[in-house]
Formats: sequence, C-alpha cells, structure tokens
Amino acid sequence: MNILVLDEDALTTQQNAMLLRKAGCDVHAALNVNGALTMLDSFPVDLVVMSLRTPGADLYHAIRSVPKWRELELFIVTGAPPEQWNGARTDPHARVLRKGDAEPDELLRAVESFAPAHNGA
Repeated sequence: MNILVLDEDALTTQQNAMLLRKAGCDVHAALNVNGALTMLDSFPVDLVVMSLRTPGADLYHAIRSVPKWRELELFIVTGAPPEQWNGARTDPHARVLRKGDAEPDELLRAVESFAPAHNGA
C-alpha cells in the first residue's frame, strides 16, 4: 500500500512514516502542503495520513478540490475539537483519529482496517 504522510510537526511525520514502513507500507513523507500535492500528482497514493493543521495551507480542502482525489482515503490525526474538523466530519472517505487516542497502535489498526478493502478493490 502506498501511503503519504504529512503532519505540521516534522518529528511526528518521521515517526508515523517509520512506523508504517515497519508495517510493510510504501511510505512517502511530505514537508508541506505543496509537497504533498506534488507527490499526490506524481505517483499513486492509496492513503494519506495527515494532520488538519498542515504547513502552508489546508491540505484537506486542497485534496478534495481536485476531482480525481475526492475519493482518496484520508486518515486525519488531529488534536482539534470535532467542531474544527470541517468537511472531514461527514466525508465517507475520511477517518479522524484524535491525538492522544491515535497513538501508534491505533494508527496501525486504522491502516490495517483500510488494507482489506484496498486489496479487494
């Protein structure tokens, strides 16, 4: 599975990328929204693990504004309260994991729950 990781904290991005690589995923890490959009346009991505607070712009809305990415699966890891989740609250292709609740084991479970649907597609 090809995963793109982006968080406003570079250390969190690196930790999530390393965790997912150890789980057998092909992982690319972006440093900012422009980098993430370039990566999305450059190679196939099955899943984006991201923060709502991304450097440079609103990655969630930037992704959803491009028709070919509207059904891209997103795992959003955030400390923001639900009223700040915007469209992610009702997006059938987005799952929001709360920081604190979304520690490494939870992130791996979330990715694993996506994998069977992806492999069967």
